[in-house]
Amino acid sequence: GDVLYRSSSDADIAQDAVITGTVTKLPAQSNFIYGIILTLANVVGFLGFVVAGLVVLWLARGVGSRATGAILTRPIRSLLAGIGIVIVFPLVVALLAITLVGIPIAIVLIALGVALFIVGAVPAVTALGNLVLFRRGGLFGAFLAGAVLWRLGIWLIPVVGGALFVLGLVWGIGGWVLGAFAARRGDPTPAALMPAAVVAGAEP
Repeated sequence: GDVLYRSSSDADIAQDAVITGTVTKLPAQSNFIYGIILTLANVVGFLGFVVAGLVVLWLARGVGSRATGAILTRPIRSLLAGIGIVIVFPLVVALLAITLVGIPIAIVLIALGVALFIVGAVPAVTALGNLVLFRRGGLFGAFLAGAVLWRLGIWLIPVVGGALFVLGLVWGIGGWVLGAFAARRGDPTPAALMPAAVVAGAEP
């Protein structure tokens, strides 16, 4: 009849063995359970990122829109700012941590670093969604579309997926920095985030 086995390697079947049915190989039990756990962790992580991103965009709409606009209008500057922050930030935390007075500040910066690791990629992801939706869907719609594409790229592309995660994180952090400065200066909402019809109607 049929042969159904579970193993991490192929079965060694004797040449004179007579199998009238089909031979089916299932993944090893440990690998199977690990795969389920990993899949659930990825799904939960993605949902957590989406919820955190929507919350931070709603709470900091001014900075978030300007951060996304900075990536769309000044991509190189945003990327360089993100690289600079990623390099300098750990050094500053380490220098503060070795001093008695700087330990409380270092703890605050570590908490900020954890928050940036969670939602740092939000502006970059929103900028991606904005381009895909052709400047339609608003800030939140662009974020949702970009989040799906970004995570699919991370999951489906074996080697490049890690690079996509780092690129989105670094680029997004740079966008947050430029967006914070733009909000402090009171710059208007970037035209790149507004529908083309609205921008055209506002032009004299």
